Amino acid sequence: ITHAEFDRVQVLLGKKGNPRSQELDFAYTGMIRCGECGCMYTAEEHKKKLVSGDVRKHVYYHCTRKKIDIPCTQKKNVRLQDLEGQINDLLSNVTILPEFKDWAIEILLREHAEETKSSKTLLVAQQKAIGRLEDKLTNLLNLRLDGSLTHEEFIAKKNELQLERERLKQNLGDTFSKTDSWLNKAEELFEYACTARDRFNSGSLQKRREILNSLGSNFIIKDGKLSLTYHSWLQPIEKAYLPIEAKYLKLEPSERLMNTGVSAPMEAVLSTWSV
Repeated sequence: ITHAEFDRVQVLLGKKGNPRSQELDFAYTGMIRCGECGCMYTAEEHKKKLVSGDVRKHVYYHCTRKKIDIPCTQKKNVRLQDLEGQINDLLSNVTILPEFKDWAIEILLREHAEETKSSKTLLVAQQKAIGRLEDKLTNLLNLRLDGSLTHEEFIAKKNELQLERERLKQNLGDTFSKTDSWLNKAEELFEYACTARDRFNSGSLQKRREILNSLGSNFIIKDGKLSLTYHSWLQPIEKAYLPIEAKYLKLEPSERLMNTGVSAPMEAVLSTWSV
């Protein structure tokens, strides 16, 4: 998982904007294109008055077919309920069980321990390098004071050493930042994979739109079927997770995660996940 991928997820899930006077009436307009002509999909609300006097509302999505130079046969309306059912299916492909989230985080904690050791070694080396540069600057000043260097030589060498010191300090800050943040970022991404579908189903129209946007890009409907390209950080889950979950669900309860550790059959399943 790269920093850029994580930051993109954070923007999509927590982005701030101008306050809205009301919720979106149609959550998915402006996101989905026609798989035949490339036009955007729009939505309409149809109202039907029942014999009882009640009014039933239905929302349908359809291609705008605005490109007059490209013929489009996609005239089928997609009901909102059917569209959100397909979104649920797409979310299901990257939804993981809580047990697997906990296992993934456990693996990350182990790796974090190794990462911390490596980072500490790197930090010590970087701090020593900065110390050596400080000594060089002090020696440089002494050489200038005793007349061994001209003013021009002193200024040129001092600027060179100061630039190198600032570069090392930047690297030192990057090492601290990486050590402190990468585990939290990974945990949040696994939390997303564990809860996104439930939050989609219980969320507002705006939240559903945000979750769909955080799922991927290139949203296309053709012949009534929605497809997308999953974001890169979700693709390993989409490609490999479901068969692993199927193996897990076939295990007897006694063979799954135990309070005292992981059973041998479960270890075999989870080892596939950790590869």
